[in-house]
Amino acid sequence: MAYYGISRRYYIMSTLFINQCILVSNSLLVDAPAGKIQGTELYDYNAEHFVAFRGIPYAKPPLGDLRFERPQPLEKLESIFDATQPGAECPTPSLPMFSHYKNGDEDCLILNVFMKRMHRPGTMKKVIVFIHGGGFVVGSSIPYIPGTFVNAHDVIFVTINYRLGILGFLSTEDEVSPGNYGLWDIVLALRWVKDNIGAFGGDPNDVTISGESAGGAAVSYLTLAPQAKFLFKKAYAHSGSATSVFGRSTRARKTALDFAMSVGCLEGEPDASATSTDYSRAVIACLKKLPLAEFTKFQGFTLDESKFVPRIDGHIVPLDPLVLLNDSDYLRSVGFFDKLHLIAVDNNERSIMEAHVKLSEMMLSHQLSLSGADAQSMLGALHDSAKRFYVRMRLQNSSHSESALKTVESWYERRYGADFLIDLSSDLNFILPTFDYIEATTKSDVCKGWLLYFNHYPQILKGHRKGIPHGFELLYWFDFPIELMKIYVSDPNIEIMGEEDLKLKQHFSAIISAFVKTGNPSGPLAENIPATVPVYDLHQRSHINFCPSPTLGSDLEAYKREFWEQLALDYL
Repeated sequence: MAYYGISRRYYIMSTLFINQCILVSNSLLVDAPAGKIQGTELYDYNAEHFVAFRGIPYAKPPLGDLRFERPQPLEKLESIFDATQPGAECPTPSLPMFSHYKNGDEDCLILNVFMKRMHRPGTMKKVIVFIHGGGFVVGSSIPYIPGTFVNAHDVIFVTINYRLGILGFLSTEDEVSPGNYGLWDIVLALRWVKDNIGAFGGDPNDVTISGESAGGAAVSYLTLAPQAKFLFKKAYAHSGSATSVFGRSTRARKTALDFAMSVGCLEGEPDASATSTDYSRAVIACLKKLPLAEFTKFQGFTLDESKFVPRIDGHIVPLDPLVLLNDSDYLRSVGFFDKLHLIAVDNNERSIMEAHVKLSEMMLSHQLSLSGADAQSMLGALHDSAKRFYVRMRLQNSSHSESALKTVESWYERRYGADFLIDLSSDLNFILPTFDYIEATTKSDVCKGWLLYFNHYPQILKGHRKGIPHGFELLYWFDFPIELMKIYVSDPNIEIMGEEDLKLKQHFSAIISAFVKTGNPSGPLAENIPATVPVYDLHQRSHINFCPSPTLGSDLEAYKREFWEQLALDYL
């Protein structure tokens, strides 16, 4: 394939993505239980048509009194809904690092449906629902265009928005504002799919949920949620799990009250120990009246705490996810063992944590330079606080956290040097949670799970980032704009795909398609791997070592897993 042709296709895709050139036809009209919905045709990476229905509302706008409330089902659309244009993105922090997210609007609970062509009567295609990442604080369904995927594999593809950050996860830890609204949004979106996807030609009884990073964590949360038990059959989580530290809040009430005080919704010092619901009602009533701009000023990511993300609420997250993943009776009760699971992780997950740590250091140094404080000692204090946070989150029930911290510091420093926070945070956000999830599938003989390790070193990365940085696998699945990926991975040097990466893109999407269609990711790898990919078990711990020449691997990251297992035995 000539590089000129590759460049031309990227140009066509990017131009159409930016300018939203569309082809509208009266034949692209779906009469669903939710109402009549008008679609359009777009172009994929290869300049071939596919059908898209975008910006479809699945809930009442969470405005006014519905702010900080569970999403409410939407009444049937009275007139034909124009689904030819992208919907709104949910609000995100209005900071320079998130400037590529635009048009944030609280009326953002929308989903998008993509397919190869309009379905013929009697056909029922497999369905995949994708949940975007962004740490539960940023992100949007808008950039995730699966045109090449649906044209190659003829499945129904759904992408969704859900509330983020403060608006999605603020909680007073009581009945007034229990939180987890973003997770409830996803559940309602899946119910919409269950009720309506048949009109688009999809099989409502064979839905796969998928997601990357926070989306992967959301997938894992949903496999544990009683409310989602009958809404999907398969789960594919990439680079995230319910036990990922970035997706678990332990001081939701305190952070909610601190925020309320910062915007004038709380007089005096916040009292997180105050249990009166009247106290909470006054705070939430005030927050419901605030203009949107007050919420987008919030800096969502910190090194030593996860703020405004999912929490244990006793309902959709009944208990600590690590406890639930080790409770066979609970897993059986929510249908976890009845589902098929594909869990994946990249060979350079630490890239996102390196960027996070360096950015946090830079911001703190800038603040300290203005105040004249001792930058070196304050940076050291930040690192110490972050290390304690991560160890405490992993060993939440330990009464020996300081002793455990010393053991962790010694182990990591010997392997990664004094500045090991990047590796520690990467392990507890991505590596260990991957094994928490996949090993839960081994607790029943009837459950099947597969582990995929994206172990590729792409030619298109020319900068300092190597391997597959966190989130980079999206280029091998979606028609994802390269200009946006440059921002995501903080590398302006990404080039267009050559032959090797284009072939890998085909193989990766084929693995996902095989899992969606058959519940087994092995089929597309048969020529490259001598035997069928075995289900993950505690004996071989097999995984797909995914690269241009895939192989079977075993006991991935064994030394890290074994260290943390022993640490838990010693200090819990």
